[in-house]
Amino acid sequence: MGGSLNFLSRGAIGVGVLVLILASAATAQPTVKGQPENTLKAAGENASQASPAGVLPTLDLKQSAINVTFKRMKLPITGFFKNFSGDMVFDPEKPAAGHANINVDAGSFLLRDTKLTREVRGADWLDVAQFPDARFVSSAIVTAGDGKYSVAGKLTLHGKTLNVVVPVSYTQAGHIQVFDGVLPISRQQFRVGPKSLLVADNVVIKLHLVSMPLP
Repeated sequence: MGGSLNFLSRGAIGVGVLVLILASAATAQPTVKGQPENTLKAAGENASQASPAGVLPTLDLKQSAINVTFKRMKLPITGFFKNFSGDMVFDPEKPAAGHANINVDAGSFLLRDTKLTREVRGADWLDVAQFPDARFVSSAIVTAGDGKYSVAGKLTLHGKTLNVVVPVSYTQAGHIQVFDGVLPISRQQFRVGPKSLLVADNVVIKLHLVSMPLP
């Protein structure tokens, strides 16, 4: 960072992630169905799927989203990951047998401002040149009652892997499965960005994952 504060620390926007979890940066994105109108949607049309053979369902990337909210001077700001991929196996009758594997292109993180987007992707924050991917791999799924589940697993971000637990709500309509989760993380625990009085350490990753219909 050198001897002075960088662009973000001087009063612009900083961010400490993913998730988990992830269009023109100056163009407002459509909202995710069922989420607040100021939530940006991760379109993901250009993301590639790398699902193991025989593993279904995979993500419907046009309907899924990975959004990130953080605070600067106590004001919430939301960005999103445009490109991500993954596969999920889940049966509500046998949740323990389920599995989720989500890969995120860290370089696809977008804010509304192009300059800020470049700064967040840069070496002082996400450092996407050195750490191009983020990943979540589940290790256990436990029912919490009333369509809710606790999904434990490992989140890898900025080269750091930590154990996390994601509370997830599950709904199903026909063959389509929908998973909504919220994961608060500390960007300092993942060594993302400097300590700052302007940019909060707490970051909230919101997942809206929709499975592709089964054949």
